Amino acid sequence: MKKVIVAAAALSLCAVLVGAQESPTVGTSSAGAFTLSVMPGVSFPLAYWNAGLPPGFYNLTLSAAVDAEYRFGFLPLLFAKAGVAYRRAPLSAGPVLSLIEASAGVGAQFDLTPKISLKPYVAGGYHYGILAMGTDTATGGAWMARLGVNAQFDFFAPVGIVAGAAAVMDGGAFLGIQASVGASYSFGAPVAARTPVEKPEKTKPEKVKPEKLAPAEAPKIETKPTQAAGGLTLTTSFDSVFPVFHTWYDRNPLGTLTLKNGGKDSISGITVSFYMKQYMDAAVSSAVPDRLEPGKELAVPLKALFTPAILGIDTGTKSLAEITIDYKVGNDQKQAKLNASVSLEGRNGMNWIDDRRAAAFVTQKDQPIIVWARNVWSAVQGEGSKVIDENLRKAMAIHEAVRLYKMVYSKDPQTPYTGSEQKRAAVDFLQFPRETLLYKAGDCDDLSILYCALLESLGVETAFITVPGHIYAAIALAATPAQARAQYKHPGDLILTEDKAWVPVEITKLGAADDFVEAWSTGATEWSDAQSKKAAALIPVRDAQTEYAAVNLPKDSNPLPVVPGSADLLSKYKDVTIKFLDGEMSEKLAELNKKVKDTNSDPKALNALGVFYSKYGRYPEAKAQFKKATEKSSKYISPFLNLGMIALMENDLNTSLAYYESAQKIDGRNSLALLGIARVNHEMENYGAVRTAIAELKKVDQALATEFAYLELKGDESQRAAEISGAKEVAKWAEDK
Repeated sequence: MKKVIVAAAALSLCAVLVGAQESPTVGTSSAGAFTLSVMPGVSFPLAYWNAGLPPGFYNLTLSAAVDAEYRFGFLPLLFAKAGVAYRRAPLSAGPVLSLIEASAGVGAQFDLTPKISLKPYVAGGYHYGILAMGTDTATGGAWMARLGVNAQFDFFAPVGIVAGAAAVMDGGAFLGIQASVGASYSFGAPVAARTPVEKPEKTKPEKVKPEKLAPAEAPKIETKPTQAAGGLTLTTSFDSVFPVFHTWYDRNPLGTLTLKNGGKDSISGITVSFYMKQYMDAAVSSAVPDRLEPGKELAVPLKALFTPAILGIDTGTKSLAEITIDYKVGNDQKQAKLNASVSLEGRNGMNWIDDRRAAAFVTQKDQPIIVWARNVWSAVQGEGSKVIDENLRKAMAIHEAVRLYKMVYSKDPQTPYTGSEQKRAAVDFLQFPRETLLYKAGDCDDLSILYCALLESLGVETAFITVPGHIYAAIALAATPAQARAQYKHPGDLILTEDKAWVPVEITKLGAADDFVEAWSTGATEWSDAQSKKAAALIPVRDAQTEYAAVNLPKDSNPLPVVPGSADLLSKYKDVTIKFLDGEMSEKLAELNKKVKDTNSDPKALNALGVFYSKYGRYPEAKAQFKKATEKSSKYISPFLNLGMIALMENDLNTSLAYYESAQKIDGRNSLALLGIARVNHEMENYGAVRTAIAELKKVDQALATEFAYLELKGDESQRAAEISGAKEVAKWAEDK
């Protein structure tokens, strides 16, 4: 019986070895992997199995085992194992018990990281014992069982380190716990070099950003030609793979397989598939012409559908890929397999052969970015002048928050961003926005990516601006190009495209004196200088992300970055909005003040000055001018209308109604007076007065009544109509033509 069991274990070991040599075809099932391990160990006796003797019956037991494992490609969690072992168990009474074991079993492999795995297993078989007692020797055999778990460390693949523990039961002879450590070697399907996905250590927000390494040129890996059956020659060529673009490679090739027919017969029915075990769930097939004539060659683009696991690569590494080619030579079906090494860059790697690629780093949906940006905006929303374009106000708030956050611009002299095409193909290290907030430092591309991500998370469209040797940001105004051209004092400081008005922002301007107004001015100058040399480009982020999608980063354990204090942020925000408005108003304000002085405070000149203040949200100054105008002339209707409008904007409804009724006494058919009375009464829910005023307004100005059609509705219906039309927020100022 013992010979039969030992023979069965030997046959199991042979079957594992044969299985490793006959891996299934890629595309139908994945290749398996065979591992041979040698593990010396020590066993701790628990009790004598039959007699129930105490642990002291045995002394410390030494052992050695040779195991073979075969991991199934089609069931990658499972493996079969077979092995032989020797155990030397000295008895406390003097004799030595030698146990020879043969076993077979099954187990499962769980990859904790690409290089570390746990392998629980169960095995059973036969043991044969030899007990030497002086001149007498006793022998015998019985069943054995082992239940254990091994830890596999593949840091030096294909050589690995194995450590394990197991409960060992040799029927009738030994019961104990075994601990062992040894080495393994993997055959069959290659084990690719893997980079562990390590949990980042908790880092304080003040952490200094690590210095970047000098950029290295992205390697292109080409293999020597490989001969296959039927005269087919195979050659591969691969570019470096950038994990940040992992979704891009299912539409664009990461390499090329060249097929050359050096035989006499045509080759037909060609199919090609590409598979990288660690980072793909399944092989991806490429479109191939059906026929390859003798002497001809064709290039097959290789594509891949990578899993998010590829984002766990922190530094450059290499991985083995398997390419499977099925084809026919005449009527004979052939298959060739080719293992190729592919360079994988770290997830922060990128080259600048296409400037649009930076958009993949703009992670506007990343939680730390959303939380930070929305906390900033909520701290200032509703403050300052609403006359300023909302997108511009958000850009101001984010810029001032980044500046208060003590963000540092660290210029990278080794960046490959500028230079020859060869230099632009070199690998650069770009930070994700969450990393830039963590490090509180970045170069021009890092800060531009951060600024765009923060604003995109608030719904503001952004763009990259590229000029020789530099990249910075731009934001799109809510206003149309025509509106912006008419509204802003210096439209030349804007970038006007067919459908957008863009504000260039030099985001590296973060010093104590470098507020948003200065950053805009610098950005406009840089654009103008480069544009005059036809060396500037505007790259809308959303357009670029249709080609290079923003990556979805895995969650990490770092704490969320803390937004600057609300009081400081609000103060800086108000300062910059006032500075901006003062700059926009200065020339026109000087002109209007001069006219007031030259006309000895003519009511119309005072009203014009008041309207100008009103349009910029400077209501205290505006009211002062309107009141002077009413004192100069009680029959001049315009200042009464404008005072009513300001009171309505400030929600002082009684005061507003009084001014509009005073205006109506001056001119009962004035359309702005009738509209103002209707708007105020609507806010007061005096719907009868609203109907009367609207009826009169329709008689004198139907278009104006239509513009404010929500006034004829009530409650929620009116609210929805007002929100859709935006009419509720519209200010109507009385200006003299």
